[in-house]
Amino acid sequence: MKKLLFLWLLITAAPFLAPESSHVQVTAQMTVRSNMSQFTPSLNLDFMQGVMPAGLTFTRSGTATRVNEQGRIETVAANVPRFDYDPNSVVYSGQNLARGSQAIHNAQATLNNGWTGDNTEGFSLNAEVAPDGTTTASVAILASKRAIMEIPSAVNPGNGLFTISAYAKNSAGGTIVLNLKNAGSDVIITTQTFTLTGSWQRFSVNGTTSGTNPGVRLEIANVPLNTSVWGAQINQGSILLPYTANLSNSVGIAGTQTATVLRGLLIEEGRTNVTLNSLLPDLWNKGANAVKTASQAIAPDGSLVPSYANTVGANSTVTTTAASALALNTTYTRSAYVKSLAGDAARRWVLESAVGDPGTGTQYAVSRFNLSTGVITNGPNVVSASLVNCGNGWYRCIQTFTTLSGGSPSANQHYIADYGSSTVAGTFAVWGAQCELGTFAASVIPTTTAAVTRGADNCTMPTLGWYNSNEGTFVSRFNVDYGGVDCRPLAVSDGTNNNRMVIQRNPANQLVTFGVSQGVGINFSNIGANGLVSGIITGAITYRVNDYRAAVNGTLLPVATNTAAPPVGITTLSLNTSGGRFWHNKIAYWPKRVGTPYFQIASN
Repeated sequence: MKKLLFLWLLITAAPFLAPESSHVQVTAQMTVRSNMSQFTPSLNLDFMQGVMPAGLTFTRSGTATRVNEQGRIETVAANVPRFDYDPNSVVYSGQNLARGSQAIHNAQATLNNGWTGDNTEGFSLNAEVAPDGTTTASVAILASKRAIMEIPSAVNPGNGLFTISAYAKNSAGGTIVLNLKNAGSDVIITTQTFTLTGSWQRFSVNGTTSGTNPGVRLEIANVPLNTSVWGAQINQGSILLPYTANLSNSVGIAGTQTATVLRGLLIEEGRTNVTLNSLLPDLWNKGANAVKTASQAIAPDGSLVPSYANTVGANSTVTTTAASALALNTTYTRSAYVKSLAGDAARRWVLESAVGDPGTGTQYAVSRFNLSTGVITNGPNVVSASLVNCGNGWYRCIQTFTTLSGGSPSANQHYIADYGSSTVAGTFAVWGAQCELGTFAASVIPTTTAAVTRGADNCTMPTLGWYNSNEGTFVSRFNVDYGGVDCRPLAVSDGTNNNRMVIQRNPANQLVTFGVSQGVGINFSNIGANGLVSGIITGAITYRVNDYRAAVNGTLLPVATNTAAPPVGITTLSLNTSGGRFWHNKIAYWPKRVGTPYFQIASN
């Protein structure tokens, strides 16, 4: 009988235990069942379908931002829930960053379509029937020539993983070489020699670039005489995409991008961004030695933004403006999205924050971010700093600092390439500046001429119809990306603190559970699970009079001694009763105190 019950739990819990879906495809369902049998969940909330399950009430004052299905940061209206995607999960279709992809050559300056290679032209254009039936293929009229293509700056995604490809044939046989190199250099990342035949073949290689000049170089090399070539392509990622013709001489085809990993329903504490014109770097102030060039990069929200370059050997700064002075003896986090475009390998973006004056002069918190190596160098007064990869060559540079008890603190200064009068050269795009109270960088809060406050995300549901006051089991699966803050993804209560049960990831990065019944404390376990800084967490509690238990990620926590009855008068399920940031994945409830083996399975 126990084996049958075990199998029945697996079957009825399957919608909760199944892996999260990677695409928004169907409408999420919330199942409220009146059947109170032991292993039938009376509540099953699935947030991994990209829509809000029925029965929940969601509120938030103010607009907010999320990463959408295309991997772009977008703004949503007040009271609209945010189903948030991982920007690093983007895949591409219809992309070809190589210009003039059907006019491969090596020295036709008059075409001005980006192809280079040798001083003497070695290819005859439009001299052979291509795989698509058009006479657009090039034929080598000199032996051992090479054709080189690099991505134009307007659509350059920066360093990363690329796939390059081209079609070739030669009835006399021979071989051809395809090199993937760092942009602007002859440093080979991946090379492969291919055997030619009399029929068209498509050849490709992939690799990850890390050069001084972000991007990638496609090189068709050692081309034998009378070899036909056509259909060059550069696309992001390791997957060879179907060929997309790019006849433009000036820009690549960015194609369609799709984020494939849904992180869940985003829940955040309320925050205020005091940095003005946060998404409008064209309006930021630059120092006299900084060089601004308009429309040089695509920002995380899809807008075109300028680049900022330094003058070598001179202080080169970009300065934002704050809506108000920073408070004394207060912890702030400032951040900016930065993309490295060109310069020396040692170039770094620098955040300088004035933390105040203790009476001996203004003190600063300085963080240097090397976007190529990921190395962060901090000076005094920095509480913490981090660098978050946001996809397409963009990184979020984050600095946390605490102001002193005197002086005039501010967090507006950026240094280009390195701190002070650096001898290092660098060109960067920057966007999304933010300064806010707290120890972590919240989602982007757009501002213009005044500070903007985004309220906290709140999500509740009445317990009528699915909750059993005498016994039951809750399981909550959620995702965190930052430690040291209090996250409470699940609580049920009577509207007061006198009767409640809570699942919490506390500031010590422990998963703990607790309850109160008519003012008397309930311990599900005397200890919590440690080290839960980031990743998916599944917490579970099961309750019955004098019988309480907790589990985390499939591990049962030690039993605690209790004499209290379950809380009384429970009316509301709350999916955020504290602060921090996390993503809801799934919540399930069984109206019985399930047996220990089944409880452990459900918490995994």
